[in-house]
Amino acid sequence: SAETEMAATKPEATGSIEAISKPSYLNSGARSLQAFKLQAQVLSHPPRFLSDNDIVALEALLEKNYAEQGGVGRGNVKPGNVENGALIGVFSGACLQKLERTGRLYYCCKEREPTQSSIIQWQSPRSARMVWKVDSEGCQRLDLSMGNQCDEIQWFCLSSEQLFFFDGSKNQLGFIDNVIAKEVVDYIKHQRAVDPNNIESFVHQYQNFLHNNHLPEPVSLSIVQVHSEVILPQLRLFSGAHPETINGVAVNEGACLGFQYCFDDGPPPEFFPCRAQVEQKALFFNGSVYQVHRNLDYEAKVLERIRQQASCLEFISDVFSDGVQPVFDFVASDRDSWRQLFAEQLPDIKASGCEVVVENGFPFHFVCIDEWYGDVKLVDAADKIDWFDFELGVRIDGESVNLLPSLLALVRRYPARFSLSALGSKDPNERIAIPLADGRLVDLSVGRLRNVLSVLVELLHSPSLQNGERLVLPAVQAARLAQLQNQFDEGIDIQDESGLFARAVQVEEISQVEWVALPSTVNAELRDYQHFGVSWMVALKKYGMGGILADDMGLGKTLQTLAFLSVEKQQGCLTAPALVVMPTSLLFNWQREIKQFTPDLSCLVYHGAQRELLHEQMAEHDVILTTYGLMVKDLEFWQQQELSHLILDEAQNIKNSRAKISQAVKRIHAPFRLCLSGTPMENNLAELWSLFDFILPGFLDSIQRFKKYYQDPIEKEGDSDQARALFSRVAPFILRRCKSEVATELPPKTETVIRIPLQEQQQDLYEGVCFSIKQNLLSDLQGRGNGEGRILILNALLTLRQICCDPRLARLEQYDQPGISQQNNSQQSNSQQKLSEEKQSEQKQPEHKNSEIGSAKLEHTLSMVDELVAEGRKILLFSQFTSMLSLLGDRLDALGIPYVMLTGKSRNRQQLVEQFQQGEVPVFLISLKAGGVGLNLTAADTVIHYDPWWNPAVQQQATDRAYRIGQDKPVFVYKLIMEDTVEEKIYQLQERKQLLLKGLNDAVQHRSEQLQLTQQELLAILA
Repeated sequence: SAETEMAATKPEATGSIEAISKPSYLNSGARSLQAFKLQAQVLSHPPRFLSDNDIVALEALLEKNYAEQGGVGRGNVKPGNVENGALIGVFSGACLQKLERTGRLYYCCKEREPTQSSIIQWQSPRSARMVWKVDSEGCQRLDLSMGNQCDEIQWFCLSSEQLFFFDGSKNQLGFIDNVIAKEVVDYIKHQRAVDPNNIESFVHQYQNFLHNNHLPEPVSLSIVQVHSEVILPQLRLFSGAHPETINGVAVNEGACLGFQYCFDDGPPPEFFPCRAQVEQKALFFNGSVYQVHRNLDYEAKVLERIRQQASCLEFISDVFSDGVQPVFDFVASDRDSWRQLFAEQLPDIKASGCEVVVENGFPFHFVCIDEWYGDVKLVDAADKIDWFDFELGVRIDGESVNLLPSLLALVRRYPARFSLSALGSKDPNERIAIPLADGRLVDLSVGRLRNVLSVLVELLHSPSLQNGERLVLPAVQAARLAQLQNQFDEGIDIQDESGLFARAVQVEEISQVEWVALPSTVNAELRDYQHFGVSWMVALKKYGMGGILADDMGLGKTLQTLAFLSVEKQQGCLTAPALVVMPTSLLFNWQREIKQFTPDLSCLVYHGAQRELLHEQMAEHDVILTTYGLMVKDLEFWQQQELSHLILDEAQNIKNSRAKISQAVKRIHAPFRLCLSGTPMENNLAELWSLFDFILPGFLDSIQRFKKYYQDPIEKEGDSDQARALFSRVAPFILRRCKSEVATELPPKTETVIRIPLQEQQQDLYEGVCFSIKQNLLSDLQGRGNGEGRILILNALLTLRQICCDPRLARLEQYDQPGISQQNNSQQSNSQQKLSEEKQSEQKQPEHKNSEIGSAKLEHTLSMVDELVAEGRKILLFSQFTSMLSLLGDRLDALGIPYVMLTGKSRNRQQLVEQFQQGEVPVFLISLKAGGVGLNLTAADTVIHYDPWWNPAVQQQATDRAYRIGQDKPVFVYKLIMEDTVEEKIYQLQERKQLLLKGLNDAVQHRSEQLQLTQQELLAILA
């Protein structure tokens, strides 16, 4: 079913009555309204939804419509134009009364639709009178007035039958009981305004008309001639459509010059457009007409000055031909011209006294930045303890404008265009317009935008802002505020009641720490860099931050840490024991150095099967030493202990964030955490994240966000900008000094790569095994996951590496089978197949039928060692294969060369070290895993790396057993590589990894490559 509604409307120029319909099940609304075709045949057979009153009203409307439209019903009646303040209608009051009786006659206009609140109600008749109304220029017109009876008379309808009014403010319609002569109605319809200068002549001409119809005469007004002494120029910038183009481009924006004439005693200010042709204008004010005269000479001078000041704009007459009606006085040829106007020329224009008005919607409203600001507040939320939110913005003419929402919107819309790498490829001086919510544009340089985004890297990955405006970060990341401050030469006005920013600045400037006096109980003369390291740790503790002491091996990280703990004890900060966790091999070294350098520190070694008996003694000691292996077993115990410091030596042991030991140490509470590691990152950036997750939880976000923001862009995409951003962020919390920088007294170190060709039989064996691997490996990889496939490849590479060292190391009978996977299934259990390479290297391999094949590397090494020993050299020889060390030992025995050997099974480590250091033996054979750290072997002057290891940092650590503080002899390092084998490709891989390590050490990354060994890279090594 449907119902019919009648609506009286008043457009700007016309009013009408229309029949509209809508389904009854729909709520009222513009989309549900439809015009109802009003035709005679419809009323002959009316639809059921029309009531009797509807039919009567529609018949009256249709009858009137026929009379005026020549009998053609169009569904509406247009009563006529609004003329002289009155709507001259064709429909009668009786017709309107019939429509009103339906109860569905509504008033609607542009501002509102027909609703229950807009139903028109008929009112009792009201009186009106004729008056002369004066317009703004003093001209007068005859009009109707109802005094105060109606607040808002929308229109009057004058017809030959009757006069009625409509009050739109109250939706009231009614008759006016005055009777107006037809000649008066005709006069109102066609009247012209009476000029104030012609009042007397008008009265004389229309005297009889006014008298006969009892009409008042127009009022005589005084006319005052005025010349303004205060004229204010105004340049208005707006959008509009110009009829011509510039170089084929439509002109939709421009500027107009105008002048505001102000009067001390008289009418309000009057505005004249520059191009207005009038020389004077009449203004009606307080019963008088003021004739304002323009100062055209002054306006011409101002126009010429503006043309010179706004030189980036073009004057309209210089661009377009005569005869074109101009919309603007000035136009610009492109966007950059508008940018130049706002940035360089408008300030001078304003300074010369010209007001500048930019209308809403003008698309090139560039604004000038007064200064940058930041606002820091602590988050008051139960789920956001120790978090803060941050707003970054600019001040424009004293107004603070938050830029974060605009920056985020831009980055979300154009992610590729606003990545750090994309911005880094642009000229840093290039300008970028940042649109604000109100349409204004903030003009930033590419360099400035890149610097901001490099610190607030979350914006590049579309986070949600708190309340749509503020970036929310954990309090531990407050140091980024200082980083942001450093990106601005002019600084940022940071508003911070929480004190986070002040602390961030102190941490950022931690490299300028105050020198700390060392206690007399420290029995060592620290070098300047070591003294600085102690002061740096004290400053970190003061600011509630953790850190990573990442000095090169041999620069005294242990001594610096002990001196720091002595300072803490002297200052009364060692109120609970400091727990130091380390590999088992370093326990003796720490005990010895505490006894030697800081005897004031009482030390307890928490180790061994009877360690539970030591629980009651712990509180009496300053330092407790334990091992990583015991931390997992004793985690529950340590979680219950009160500790003042938690220090990890060789902290790369927690590089795998998912390892049990990593998770264990992170669950132990201590106010201060410190990592000691010469290699805080060995393979990939996730290792660095794990160490920071220990010293400053949350500083680098979650591992998922870190991988998204930093690791993948740097390692997979080579994003040097992200690398610089990351290293700049972590730099204040990592202290690293290289030997070349601080230990200038160290003798030179010479590194030599020796490439050795395979023996003929050895080469035949290598090529045969390599061919077998290639033939079968690709098919074996099909259908396997990345992890399982990676193990297959590593096992194959292990065999080839063993052949390079000595064919007797390799299990070669497996390659007599058709495929690798077949022998894996028949000879190895799944658990054996997944043994790590390091564990396999510790297993002594049985000899097979290849035992008669010689090793070129073994023979070359023995020749070297024999010659070097004869020269009186002291040699460290490292290999990751303990079985290779055994083979070397057998041959050394045969040559009569004394040696000692250290592997993971050795229990007399210190005795072996002392034998070598005291000159009892000239050769020390060392397993890379067992002896790569924690040893001081400065008696050596020669280091031989028998086989290359994947990670260059591990080999560097091994070299540093000899090349460290205390070394007084030149050190020669030899790396033995078999030509045209996997060893050469492993060596090339080492050089790649060195790039990222150097980037971290220098806090600058110029080049970044993927460092995680993927299945594809491992296959490439086999190629």
